[in-house]
Amino acid sequence: MEQALGLPDWEAVRAEFPAIGLSVYLNTAGGGPLPRSVAAAGIGFYEEMRDVGDRLWPVWLERVEETRAKVANYINAPADCVAFTPNTSYAMNLVAGYLRQRGVTSVVSMADSFPAITVPLAHHGFDTTLLPSAADGTVTADDVRNALTNHTGALVVSSVEYGTGYAHELRALRDICDEHRLPFVVDARWLIPRG
Repeated sequence: MEQALGLPDWEAVRAEFPAIGLSVYLNTAGGGPLPRSVAAAGIGFYEEMRDVGDRLWPVWLERVEETRAKVANYINAPADCVAFTPNTSYAMNLVAGYLRQRGVTSVVSMADSFPAITVPLAHHGFDTTLLPSAADGTVTADDVRNALTNHTGALVVSSVEYGTGYAHELRALRDICDEHRLPFVVDARWLIPRG
């Protein structure tokens, strides 16, 4: 049934992660276990570097563009809207700089977001409203809507909050941002659709 819906073959996904045969691994934020295919690709790259130096630079650039096109197709976006950064902190600093260039000075984010989201906002001097989670870990779309002011220039969230594990209703938040003409910044993780 899952395959008919286009969902992953979870047994194949699990087989990619040898670490889960040894333990239940929950701390994936900073250094989670690598899938076999990613480790193999990394090893392949370093073997190419070892054997020929950077003579394969044009080939590597082609791989980057192929990957960019695949990601763009997956998220239904133009390829020139996909950028790769070494980590979330780096990306958030780029986004914060971009927002500043657009004149944004005030943002709404979540109190339970990972520091890679909130620290760049503080570093760039944004007036940041951090919405607290309810006792059950939720932050509703109405909570977000009520936090917006005439000065709010962007909404910045993680798709899944670090402090609570709460998965936002991103479509509802996007609709609020569209309604208020606000940039919507999401540190996204792949999610299984609800329902």
